[in-house]
Amino acid sequence: MYTIYGIPNCGTVKKAIQWFDRNGLRYQFHNFQKQGVTSGLLINWAAQVGWDSLINKNGTTWRKNKELNEKKILTEKGKTDLLTDQTSIIRRPLITKGDKVMALGFQEDHYLATFL
Repeated sequence: MYTIYGIPNCGTVKKAIQWFDRNGLRYQFHNFQKQGVTSGLLINWAAQVGWDSLINKNGTTWRKNKELNEKKILTEKGKTDLLTDQTSIIRRPLITKGDKVMALGFQEDHYLATFL
């Protein structure tokens, strides 16, 4: 089974969930706002996709404190602390199967090739 990580009101998360539903794929949804995220998960994901891919620097949450956030991400601990405290900075949706990151963001071509 897949796990879709994200925030329920996020447009790209909604697209991913709708795509999974249309294609009859089973998944569980992990709500970052309610369930949070551990530093262990973040480190595992970053090892697979890289911190630059994992951190969403285009979002409002990042831009509100851009200078402070840029200082925080200079170390791995700073990155994990920032993303556990402000999960809305994590690029979404992030989709896993077990420990493996299968997708980050929503790109239908990638979903077709990966999930069907």
